[in-house]
Amino acid sequence: MNKSSYPLEIQAEIDGIVARWQVLHQRLIWTLVAIASAVELIYLVALNRIDGFLSIGLGLYFLKYVMAPILMNLALALASSWVSRCGRFSVKTRCYATTLAMTAVCLVLYTIHNLFPVLRMLFILSILLTATYGDMALTTVAALANAAALILGDLVFCWDAGRQPVTSDPVALLEFFLALVLLVGSYLSCRAIIYCEREKNQATARQQMEQRRLRQELSRDSLTGLGNRKALREALDQMVEDARPRVFAMIDLDHFKQLNDTYGHLEGDRCLHVFSQLLEEVCTGSPAFRYGGDEFCVLFNLDDPEQAAALCRELDKRLEQRRDLVTRVRCSFGLARFEPGMTAHELLQRADEALYRCKNLPEPLCIYS
Repeated sequence: MNKSSYPLEIQAEIDGIVARWQVLHQRLIWTLVAIASAVELIYLVALNRIDGFLSIGLGLYFLKYVMAPILMNLALALASSWVSRCGRFSVKTRCYATTLAMTAVCLVLYTIHNLFPVLRMLFILSILLTATYGDMALTTVAALANAAALILGDLVFCWDAGRQPVTSDPVALLEFFLALVLLVGSYLSCRAIIYCEREKNQATARQQMEQRRLRQELSRDSLTGLGNRKALREALDQMVEDARPRVFAMIDLDHFKQLNDTYGHLEGDRCLHVFSQLLEEVCTGSPAFRYGGDEFCVLFNLDDPEQAAALCRELDKRLEQRRDLVTRVRCSFGLARFEPGMTAHELLQRADEALYRCKNLPEPLCIYS
């Protein structure tokens, strides 16, 4: 099962988690920029108190090692925030933009302050943060970008003119390769985490799909595919909870017992199946149920009994016009209007009483009053 085959509710939940994490990821960039800026200012103040420690003037140091990284990181954070807030970009695009912005901020900090090798850990952190997205491709891009940033920071860019090349110092070169190994290790760890989380998500999805299938089987009539009594009880309970007027109809197939006794159960089952199809076609948008035997129910999404009665007449007309049944079959209808304050039992009683009354009427349809 791949990601796109998750049930809609699970996929929506996953997408929501990704979107929320992207926002948090963006906030982490701003947090990193703020902390780095504060540390740079504090470090400048501390160095200024040490006589003769600064090899360059205070003003030049401030521009080169404080203002420059602050301005570059602010530009990166603002650009990433703009992408995050712009509705033209998809969530996936925003995730990539945030991830690459994080890498760029790490590159700026490490390139300018490479006197501190511990800053290489920022690249590892940048990769690890992508594991929450659960996207192998995104994590791979992040790993490649951070590896490239580490190489650029150590072998290409030289912000400090007095800095010795990494290749000229065996210890520094060993530390550089060790940092690359740690980057690869963090990338592989992220892949393992993503794989395990994906397996758990897929197991959860399969379990929910199976539970949904079982619930549907328990709530469906096996012959007609309509809702059964359990589904009817649930629908009526929901109707009572919603407390809005609805029209309920009980339907009886006339002469069905005679058809069943004369032509056999196969023809009887076929008649029930044909009727259930007509019921769903005519009463589209309103849940239909098999109450038992040759009795059916419809909970119309209407509050006018006359409108529901018109649909019932159309249903009876279509059934009568069917020529693929071995004998003529008609319907009787008992309708009752649900009013807020009524119970489901009272509604059933009224519809059943209306169905009983219609047996003695010229038209086999009665609205309870």
